[in-house]
Amino acid sequence: MSFTRTPLFVHISDINKQINEYERLVLVCKDKTASFGFKTLDIGTLFYRKRVSDEVLSEQQLSASFDEKRHYFLQCLTDYLLQMGGSDLSKGLFYYTSKFFLDWVDTQKKIFDFSNKDSVIDAYRRFSKYLVDRTLLADTDEENLAAHTAKQYQRNAAKLIAYIFDCHEIDIVSQAMQVQSQRYDVPVLPVAEKDHQKTYATLLNVFLEIHRIVVQEGSFPAHFKSVDEENFYFYSGFHHQTEKQHIQFDIQSYLAKYPVIPAFSKMLADFDLVENSKYRKRLRENRNEALYKLQQRNEIKRHI
Repeated sequence: MSFTRTPLFVHISDINKQINEYERLVLVCKDKTASFGFKTLDIGTLFYRKRVSDEVLSEQQLSASFDEKRHYFLQCLTDYLLQMGGSDLSKGLFYYTSKFFLDWVDTQKKIFDFSNKDSVIDAYRRFSKYLVDRTLLADTDEENLAAHTAKQYQRNAAKLIAYIFDCHEIDIVSQAMQVQSQRYDVPVLPVAEKDHQKTYATLLNVFLEIHRIVVQEGSFPAHFKSVDEENFYFYSGFHHQTEKQHIQFDIQSYLAKYPVIPAFSKMLADFDLVENSKYRKRLRENRNEALYKLQQRNEIKRHI
């Protein structure tokens, strides 16, 4: 970006500094590896959508790409950087991972509204897919992105969005495919909102019932049910199986057999889950086989 503007320099440790012109703001932090022992974190340039354009643009064209709707977003980014703990190095890292997200957004044909939560989450969802693709499907070493680096970009983007829109980080993360740390892991797909709400409601029912018995000293039996009153099942939990073995689990009938809550070791024995049981041995064998097949499949994909 090569047009003239008058920067407003603020040291990143000056948390009490009143800032009014974020479009001019440049944060300054210590960096022993940089010239003069300082480096700059330019907030103001992030207002301009065409700052990463490959085209040769005039000063007027660059200025015209100023996006006023980013004001609150970049104000919150600044607040986050000023208030976060840790060293100047960690603050600089968070800035550059956030800038990476914004740089990617500004290379897209679609224009995202940074004042709108749904639009920003849509950008995060597409950005996440881009990161997953670069870790798994890149054609060259130059295009390939290490999984741990991609995961950090993705995690910091989610943290920032959650901070800006005052929500939990999991509410953002659950919206998009997640990069995995290990090269043989399959990317985690987002949970459908309906399923997410259903799971939450079911768990809430379970915890309320536990609270009734343990804290309020209520009487047995305990009544557990899902929001749509479907039966509870125990599954093997291995996604590679085409047919899942399951047993119906009726907590009321089970507890009715005993005058007091049985010991945990007794419960494990009742459900054939002790360490040396045939069922546990079969689960371990299934898991090892699944991991081996998954690793083979990923290796084959890399060589296609």
